[in-house]
Parts: sequence; C-alpha cells; structure tokens
Amino acid sequence: MQIEDFTNLKPAEDDIEVPLNGAVYYAVPNPPAEVVLEAAGGGSDTQVRAALKAMAEGEDALTPTEMADATEASRSSIHRAITFLQAVLRPESAKRWAEAMKADGPEAITLPQVLAVFRALLGVYAGRPTSPSSPSQNGRGGTGAASTAGARAAE
Repeated sequence: MQIEDFTNLKPAEDDIEVPLNGAVYYAVPNPPAEVVLEAAGGGSDTQVRAALKAMAEGEDALTPTEMADATEASRSSIHRAITFLQAVLRPESAKRWAEAMKADGPEAITLPQVLAVFRALLGVYAGRPTSPSSPSQNGRGGTGAASTAGARAAE
C-alpha cells in the first residue's frame, strides 16, 4: 500500500519578502523542518494555561506560581521567535533586523512586530494559505433551486 506523494507541498524557491517599517527583509523559502517545529513548540501545559489565564482574567487573578509559569511561557515564546527569525532570515536581512531591534525611531522594530512576523512566517512554512479564500454564496437565490428545509418527506 502506498499513500499519496506529497512532494508538491514544498514551498516555492523564491525568498519570502517581509516588508516592515519602510525596509524589506528576506527569509529563506524552505528552512529545515526541525527549525520550524522547534519554533512552533510551546512551553509546558501548565505554563500555557497560566499565560492564557493572565490574558483572559488579568495578572491580578494569578497565584504567585501561576505568575511565574506565565512569565516563563512569555519569555520562552519571545526567545523562540527571535531564535527562529535569526535562523530563517537571510544573513544580510538578519543583520539589518538585529540593528533595527536596537534602533530608536521609525525604523525600530517593536516586540509586537517581531511576534507578528514570527506567526506569519510560521504560517507560511506550515503551508497555511496566504491569500483569502473566495467569498461564498450569500444565500439569496440565483441557483434556481428551492430549499427543502422543513418540508415533509414524500410518502
């Protein structure tokens, strides 16, 4: 028995352009799977639950242990994002990115931007569609068919 050949799931060979704050950074199109999997992994279940509770209920609702777990989950996520970006950005882009993270001004890269680019690149590498799907029918006719919802079954 043979399963389907998934060779066609490899991404394009062109670099991925990352426009940010008036600059364009370039990421490799096909990083090693291990790099992506490592970046996608999260903290322990306890740490993730504490981080989610902090987001939902506020940090004041956390016990000291939960606060420590939430802090570790956040720290781990940020570290993974930065390590991942260093691994997938082309060397020249990685150098400019690091400089922009230290900068002050319009070219400065903020932490929310780092995390947004991290999530977007993970999505690209995981094969998530990068363009919106086509809109579906609005249900206002045009098909010529009548609804049979609620009709009695033929006897």
